[in-house]
Amino acid sequence: MRQSFSKFLTLIGRGGNDELFGGRGNDTLTGGGGADDFIFSSNRAYRRNDLGVDTIRDFRPNVDDIVLNTDTFVTLRSEIGEGFSIEREFASVRNRQAVAGSVADIVYVRSTGDLYYNPNSALPGFGGGGKIATLEGAPRISASDFVLE
Repeated sequence: MRQSFSKFLTLIGRGGNDELFGGRGNDTLTGGGGADDFIFSSNRAYRRNDLGVDTIRDFRPNVDDIVLNTDTFVTLRSEIGEGFSIEREFASVRNRQAVAGSVADIVYVRSTGDLYYNPNSALPGFGGGGKIATLEGAPRISASDFVLE
């Protein structure tokens, strides 16, 4: 894993199992071959400026993982490990219009590949959350493509 202190990064993994962490700014992450982990963590409670909105270029469902740190995504109460043990914490919705109405903490838009953090759950809007990533090609992801740590 490489990390830089520049505002915008382009991180490209190699053929193995890579861990890619963009950090601050709007970064572009490419895992390459292998089972890759795309890590979202700021080591403190979520703030939009801590992570930016990353673009994941080659996410492969059932192979790669999106890793969410529960110190950052503090509203997640699922057990640490693969997937969401609390079903309502993840939702996959058809379009952007359905995002704001979702009560899930993590919301994925199937038509665009956009991934959102919704810390205020059932209340209108996103509170202090918002879009955290775009998965290019809008792959069909599910709760099992996430790891909580």
